[in-house]
Amino acid sequence: RYEFTGNPRDASLQADNQVASIPGILDFRTPRSDKNNLAPKFGFAYDVLGDGKTSVRGGFGMNYDMLVGDYTRLSLPPQFQQVLTPALACTELDTSPNFCRNHSPVGPPNARGFLVSGGLPSTSISPVTVKKSRAATSGFIPDTVSPTVYSWSVGVQREVHDKWLLEAFYLGTRGQHLPVQNNRNPGVAVPSGQHLPTYFSASEIPSNASGAPSLADILNYDGSGQRVLGSYGFTNDIIAYDLMGSSRNHGGSVFMQRRTSQGLFLRGGYTYSRALDNSSEALYGGATGPTRPEDIYNLQNEMGTSALNRPHHFSLYWTYELPRFAVLPAPVNDVLAGWQFSGTFLLESGQPITPLSGYDVNNNLDASSDRVLVNPNGYASLGTDTNFVIRDPQTGSTSISSVAPADSSQIVGYVAVNPDAKWVATRSGAQTNSARNVLLTPRVNNWNVGVFKKFVVGENKYLQFRAEFINAFNHPQYSLGTNPKYSWGTLTETLESLKAQYSSYANPSSANFLNSAVMNSMGRVLQVGVRLTF
Repeated sequence: RYEFTGNPRDASLQADNQVASIPGILDFRTPRSDKNNLAPKFGFAYDVLGDGKTSVRGGFGMNYDMLVGDYTRLSLPPQFQQVLTPALACTELDTSPNFCRNHSPVGPPNARGFLVSGGLPSTSISPVTVKKSRAATSGFIPDTVSPTVYSWSVGVQREVHDKWLLEAFYLGTRGQHLPVQNNRNPGVAVPSGQHLPTYFSASEIPSNASGAPSLADILNYDGSGQRVLGSYGFTNDIIAYDLMGSSRNHGGSVFMQRRTSQGLFLRGGYTYSRALDNSSEALYGGATGPTRPEDIYNLQNEMGTSALNRPHHFSLYWTYELPRFAVLPAPVNDVLAGWQFSGTFLLESGQPITPLSGYDVNNNLDASSDRVLVNPNGYASLGTDTNFVIRDPQTGSTSISSVAPADSSQIVGYVAVNPDAKWVATRSGAQTNSARNVLLTPRVNNWNVGVFKKFVVGENKYLQFRAEFINAFNHPQYSLGTNPKYSWGTLTETLESLKAQYSSYANPSSANFLNSAVMNSMGRVLQVGVRLTF
């Protein structure tokens, strides 16, 4: 099989920013599409014993995924990212609208004649000079390479006692060319091996730090605090969804199924799996996991548990229909028989999250993805902020301060506020050592139950009554999803509010660190309905 998916229509708009190009580094042209997507697949099934009851099945396949359209929309050139206002229309467009007559360069546009003149024009503001274009650029659209997934499986199916089917399967996957949110213009990070110490308790701090490097020394190297493309005139983050991520997953499943007999159907199964990747929150992360790599030049350091990983998953599904009773008269059977009861039970591991410090620890001008320092002797349920270790400029003696001094040459380290905490939010110039997604939200333990009954009311007509109990036993189901109390009309505000709320859950210096109360706990929901089919 061969697949081809062209680029989104608006990807070609990147060529409008050609004036900002740096040959060999950033070339703002129409991105190339991917045309090499051969997708072979094969599978097999074999009746091992020749009795028609035991079979071995397996296969291998290549698959390609489509890229999310938002990757292009969020990376368009500056003339398609800017909001045109009356003031900008009067000062930046080559041909000013008529309502700008008698408009002062420093004052608001003349309101008279605004609508008569046609209001705001549809023309975009195009920064025509190299300097303006580079200063306004905040996105880059790379050439397309379709995300590729290799998958393979092998399993055994066995029919047991006519009514029961037993299945055991292994599934493996390998993903390549997965999207990674990459900042093409980060700040120059602290060099490897040059870090301030972070102490887990005050007793570890030396009484005198004469001669020890300070924060000023750590940050006083060529390029510190500067963007890597700053010398070319690029002043913003330049976000690109580069297709350089990878993943792998291995899992085993066991299922037991009872075919429908005497009104009863059952299917249950357990899966154990492990999913690893180096980017699973490329688009809308940043709350409980890193949106971008902590250090884009060390992508291997991002390889760890995927945010999609659910190592333990048990599910059960059943339906049962009440039969007609021979000892009861027909009218009674019409009322009692035929009721259908169904339900599902799900027991699943919680969602992996990454403790984030909230500080720009590596000084690359991006605090969104910086992780924490792990205290091997601390309690896993506790997180802590850090104080400053201050050196007296005259005597060299050390002290602890919760406030940073104005002179960074006095800062010689940091110390955990709570020495019993495992997750330490250290600060600028220090070092982190936490992996991604090392903590889990509470597990899912949910029962859904439904009751259904059809009443015949005429030829080819029936009335169905249904009642469904979602989270039937009212267990707290903590979720990082969107809270249903918000309407779609306030979706943008909702997402930002939830992001700030959930960020506190993953921030060790917050009072809400690992506090499940900040998440949505969906209670029992009862739905009752009647449907007429004719």
